[in-house]
Amino acid sequence: MIVRRALLAGLAAVVVAAIIAGVTMFLYRGGLRDAEAGMGPCAEGSTFHCIPHLRAGDMLAALKKRGFDCDGPARSDGCALYVGENVYTVRVASADGGISRLTATVVTRADAEPSAGAVALLRWVAGVPFAQDREGAGEVDAWLVKHVAERRNVSAAIANYEYHLDDDSGIGDRRSLRLAIGEKIAW
Repeated sequence: MIVRRALLAGLAAVVVAAIIAGVTMFLYRGGLRDAEAGMGPCAEGSTFHCIPHLRAGDMLAALKKRGFDCDGPARSDGCALYVGENVYTVRVASADGGISRLTATVVTRADAEPSAGAVALLRWVAGVPFAQDREGAGEVDAWLVKHVAERRNVSAAIANYEYHLDDDSGIGDRRSLRLAIGEKIAW
């Protein structure tokens, strides 16, 4: 049983890492050049703010192409992937076709540390706004890895984005890690 669980965890990490690499290449190859830090108008003349250069439909199509289920009735704005006992979801809030908010959720066993695949998914989603900004990507990556390890619920403003990480470790035998990215609001 322990060997089987370890093999499933290893397989899950490999599968999720491969999917993330493929989705990243698909999205970034599609013309994401000169990405700027901070959200901008979703479309010309739009009053909504989105992550520059990303289209919601392209992101959902890329996730679907890599094995995520994006066709369920509750998934009009997101996709899910089931690997062993783990559930990976990415939700894309859109406005005028752009991405106004990204949310990634990983549900794993509560008594285990998040798999490499779970952390890889969260890291990838966290870095999406910083496709061409290594400094920004490094800053958000360090913030995320630190707080996942500490099992903390935290928020941070990084560049012109607001990041929220929620770690619900006490839900029965499951642990839910949720990362949400949206526009930094000036109060």
